[in-house]
Amino acid sequence: QQPAAKPATPAPAQDEAVPAHWVPVKAPNLGTFYRAPKPGAAPFVEIGQAVEATAEICLLEVMKLFTAVQAGVKGTVRRVCAEDAEMVEHGQVLFYIEP
Repeated sequence: QQPAAKPATPAPAQDEAVPAHWVPVKAPNLGTFYRAPKPGAAPFVEIGQAVEATAEICLLEVMKLFTAVQAGVKGTVRRVCAEDAEMVEHGQVLFYIEP
């Protein structure tokens, strides 16, 4: 068994390799990642859920300005890569969607 390689960027919930055909949905800016439209509400999407390219899948908040993030591709949500209310960086992978 080989020792685990340290990833270049933090990657929560990404223990196993990602299939090459899965499409990453990246943060368009830095901010606080929210899976639901408001506290206590159901998440925008769940793993295994089918989404359209225009579907809102999360919110990013910076200084009380909220940005809705769209899936960008029609497919099935396969992985959520950030924790709710976690600070994310510009370009950080938030989700993987299988087209």
